[in-house]
Amino acid sequence: MKHRATGRSRGRPTSVPFSLGDQIYDILKSRMDPVTHLVYPQWQRLARELHVSRSTISRVMPGLKSAGFIESVIVPMSKDGKIKRIVYRILR
Repeated sequence: MKHRATGRSRGRPTSVPFSLGDQIYDILKSRMDPVTHLVYPQWQRLARELHVSRSTISRVMPGLKSAGFIESVIVPMSKDGKIKRIVYRILR
């Protein structure tokens, strides 16, 4: 059977689940460092697990921040501080 173009990628849901923010939060919380509560999300892996796109996840993250579940933390990756990485701290 020939694949028919439907306007969405194969394997992607036709709509975004209502509880996507909760699912993202639960996954981030399970991957956080227990001492520092920091987590570096691997967007591609997270998107693959949830069957959504990376841009969908990036649209949900500001809602988690404004609700007080997570906060952005900038961590220097080099000794001189020129290379930085954004990680998230789980607050609740």
